[in-house]
Amino acid sequence: MAREIKFRAWHTPFSGSKFGQKFVYGNKVLSLQSMNPDKYVVEQYTVMKDKELKEIYEGDIVELWHEGYGYLGEEVTTAITSVVQFVHGTFWIKNEPMYAYEEDDLEVKGNIHENPELIKVVD
Repeated sequence: MAREIKFRAWHTPFSGSKFGQKFVYGNKVLSLQSMNPDKYVVEQYTVMKDKELKEIYEGDIVELWHEGYGYLGEEVTTAITSVVQFVHGTFWIKNEPMYAYEEDDLEVKGNIHENPELIKVVD
């Protein structure tokens, strides 16, 4: 079974200025070789989709539901918000590899570029 390899590029020519930044999507082909590393951040598709079938990329901020047990043995479901990161060859959410979760348990809330205000509640 072949794995779909996709990337998205975040164009940052005005990083740190009032002009902002934007994602580069669509059919426009950008070769990694021609991209200036000072002006682009490249993020890889994780091959997973959230419960709404939205593709999940590294740098996305996802909410996941973790089921466990409380102090008295009762079942407890907790919502956790975390950033998807690529570490040591695997995509991670919080302190676990991403493949430990079902796609139905994940929801993309935003990303670290367009929704930096969400980072305050992460980790």
